[in-house]
Amino acid sequence: MSIATSRLVLALAGVLLVAMAGRCSGDDHGHRRELADGCQQSGTLRPDKGHSCDECCKAGKSYPTYRCSPPVVSGSTKAIMTLNDFDAGGDGGDPSKCDEKFHKNTERVVALSTGWYAGGKRCGKNVRINAKGKSVLAKVVDECDSLHGCDSEHAFQPPCRPNVVDASQAVWDALGITGDEVGEYGITWSDALRTPGIGDHDDSKLNQRGSDYKYYMDHQMTIPNKATTLLSARKMSTTSLLVLALAGLLLVTFPSLCGGSAAHRLEKCHPSGTLQGPRTGHTCGECCKAGHFYPTYRCSPPVTRHTKAIMTLNDFDEGGDGGDKSECDGKYHKNTERVVALSTGWYHRGKRCHKHIQIHAKGRSVLAKVVDECDTLHGCDKPHAYQPPCRPNIVDASKAVWDALGITGEEVGEYPITWSDA
Repeated sequence: MSIATSRLVLALAGVLLVAMAGRCSGDDHGHRRELADGCQQSGTLRPDKGHSCDECCKAGKSYPTYRCSPPVVSGSTKAIMTLNDFDAGGDGGDPSKCDEKFHKNTERVVALSTGWYAGGKRCGKNVRINAKGKSVLAKVVDECDSLHGCDSEHAFQPPCRPNVVDASQAVWDALGITGDEVGEYGITWSDALRTPGIGDHDDSKLNQRGSDYKYYMDHQMTIPNKATTLLSARKMSTTSLLVLALAGLLLVTFPSLCGGSAAHRLEKCHPSGTLQGPRTGHTCGECCKAGHFYPTYRCSPPVTRHTKAIMTLNDFDEGGDGGDKSECDGKYHKNTERVVALSTGWYHRGKRCHKHIQIHAKGRSVLAKVVDECDTLHGCDKPHAYQPPCRPNIVDASKAVWDALGITGEEVGEYPITWSDA
């Protein structure tokens, strides 16, 4: 290796080390920043009138609104995929926002949460959705509105969550997600790569790459040309290859320099199954709906010094809507006590019972004692006050915790927080 080449390699190594240090501290736009770059609730929406459908807004309930979505990560943006009806007369509401048209549910089309929709900048473009070891392209045709809802334009449904890819039935089918799994499903997605020079509707290429490729071509989608990529690689100089080799080595080994935390942060928490609501529904606003399927989870997101969560309000007192006695001690608790229930994964089979966690919100911090589990595997029965299984990222807190954090009025209901073990 020449002196000039050696210097180039060493210079690149220094740049990579500085850049990767930023990745460990959450300063990059990659996957790890997702935990540090939060999408905070921007407001609430409270309708005056309720509607009778299972997913419709309830009168007097506050729904969180969001102007943002989590950062888009190259190749692996985490999201929840939901099922939407894009056809005329379906439950998807008005025509799609991108083109003012309805779409057949046999088309692979999606709506994205407001932040990802980006004011329509992704309209007509394709996103790649990954789940269950499969990958499919789908076209963005609509916005899943995170700011507005509870009206006829939005089929009387609440504002969309900030991390939703609302997909047609054709997308679910292409990914092989069927039966009880359909409803809410953990996926990753990315902006689809578009590479010219792939061959315009060449029948021989279509035969080689199968019916799925033909579907993409029929819907004006493209797939990267591997031959072009390989040809470019062969033209690289020896110096370039040496530089890339060093970069690859640093990228592979760098997680160990961060104490292994990078692998921990990439851990996913996908639904483990579904729970079907009872044959007959219940009248309370939050109760399970007859025949509706609810996702269940065995896990929760990784615990860090700033674990992101959604704080909800629970009634721990006897006769309240919190259900049975607290699981940690078999007792009810006054709502003047600062106590919480944690999602099943965080509850950790009772290992956090009677321990304190530190909750942060609105520039304040408060200690609260863990006394119960917010069950993510079971629900829709009397012990769970006929409510659905808990989501995997919930800190279910007493009124005293909300008061101590200064969260009052219409903000009470669901609120983004961070927490840590005290």
